[in-house]
Amino acid sequence: MSEVMIEYGVPVIAIIIAAIGAMLKIYLGRVVAKMKLSALEQSAYDLVLVGVTSAYDEIVSKAKAAASDGKLTKGERAEARIFAINKAKELAKDEIKEFLSTMAKERLNNWVELAVNKMKSKS
Repeated sequence: MSEVMIEYGVPVIAIIIAAIGAMLKIYLGRVVAKMKLSALEQSAYDLVLVGVTSAYDEIVSKAKAAASDGKLTKGERAEARIFAINKAKELAKDEIKEFLSTMAKERLNNWVELAVNKMKSKS
């Protein structure tokens, strides 16, 4: 019995260790990729925030001043949102530009809303 364990045990243990090492390599690769994506997402969001600020300066402040009630119409809000997204994409470079261009429209609109709320909370 001990001869069988020695004969087959060592190769089996080596295979198990190699499998654990391969799984660990895959896991760590995914963690690093997620960390990189998080940095990429933060950079993209920062550009959306710049776009929202530009939209406020270019469109929102003027439209609010011109409105009798000081509020934006649905169309003006849509125009400002599109302006903000286009400004962010215009300022973006390389992988951030690609990330913003391939991002789901709903998610990008949510980012614009978050940026608007962040601006409102500061003022």
